[in-house]
Amino acid sequence: MLVRYRKDYEKIAMGLLSLVPDLRNYGRFTDELTGALTAGYPVYLWKDAEDNHFIAIAIVEEGTAFCQAPTGIGKTISTLFPSVKAMGEGYIVKI
Repeated sequence: MLVRYRKDYEKIAMGLLSLVPDLRNYGRFTDELTGALTAGYPVYLWKDAEDNHFIAIAIVEEGTAFCQAPTGIGKTISTLFPSVKAMGEGYIVKI
């Protein structure tokens, strides 16, 4: 399930962004999330229906979506499919 970011999801979002190798430096993934929110870019978290945990994050910047999720959790089905669905509903224009 695609869930819009809220302030109380900040620690979860930071944890997911910390998995991105280029953003491992704390200041970098903090800057990425803060910059996206300040610019008004939509930020979404993906919640797994089976265990009700957040497993991915998507930041939409100027029509480009940035998605991050750990290896081996079924990104193709559980993350890309909803992304394609969100694109069809007009939330994003490019994957």
